Amino acid sequence: MTGFKRVAGVTGAMLAMVLFVSACAKKESSLPKDRGPSEVSRKSSQEAGQMAEESWQNQAKGFPPPEHQVSEAQPAVAKPEEAMTKDQMAELDRIKEKTMVFKGPKFKKQIALTFDDGPDREFTPQILKILKQKQVPATFFVVGNMVKKYPDMLREIDRDGHTIGNHSFNHPQLTKLKHPETDRQIGQTNQLIYQTIHKSPLLLRPPYGAINDQLEQHFGQKNFKIIQWSVDTRDWAGQSPEQIMATVKREADPGGIILQHCAGGKQLQSTVQVLPGLIDYFRGQGYEFVTVDKLLNIPAYEEYTNKVSQ
Repeated sequence: MTGFKRVAGVTGAMLAMVLFVSACAKKESSLPKDRGPSEVSRKSSQEAGQMAEESWQNQAKGFPPPEHQVSEAQPAVAKPEEAMTKDQMAELDRIKEKTMVFKGPKFKKQIALTFDDGPDREFTPQILKILKQKQVPATFFVVGNMVKKYPDMLREIDRDGHTIGNHSFNHPQLTKLKHPETDRQIGQTNQLIYQTIHKSPLLLRPPYGAINDQLEQHFGQKNFKIIQWSVDTRDWAGQSPEQIMATVKREADPGGIILQHCAGGKQLQSTVQVLPGLIDYFRGQGYEFVTVDKLLNIPAYEEYTNKVSQ
């Protein structure tokens, strides 16, 4: 019995040793012999994941996926608004520094339609309808006594997204008035506009374009921008639609400000008749229609804080 126990003990010990060695060998075989390739594989996996994430983000932005991987970062693509050259920026700055402006910068194919003397209930609604159908923004230089008569039309102009400027109270020639009277003409109109749409214009167009150095300096000190025009359609003089179109084609160019009217007499039916074709013509030439404030990159209205509720 004793001999049997010893043999059994030895056999059990040897069996335990064999099992231990076998387990160690199996465990060792499951581990990498060299940690270098494992680290490289993990790093490559991380890089692949990062590149895949970048590719997904680019595709989400509308960029096509890369045809092949590159080792160096590619330069960022400049946004269109960042593409202005120093000369173009200087041109825009020179225009913005002026109190009186006749046209905008020429380096963009933009043009501004402007309408004076309204609002009324005859021509203003027809013009607004066309502008809405064509999705064209415009600038309306309104007269105070017309705002007083037709405040609902002013609200419609504003509601449609157009810019509103000041064209005096009753359309006098400002150069024939003393400064206190010119201030009343402009101040009263701005007050009526503010009471109607809660906006106080900074864009001013003097009736007939009549201005002098003293008035220019006077209004400039009050932060007004005097907006003249580069193209006079002479719709007020009764030009036919064909004549208006010929004038515009001949005189308009990038940065142009076109003078038209939305009130003032039966002759303005030509303005209404020519407007759709005029818009189509400029769009066919690659122009963008903008309001005057956007054309010049300036504010259209004075900023107020909590004044509406006062």
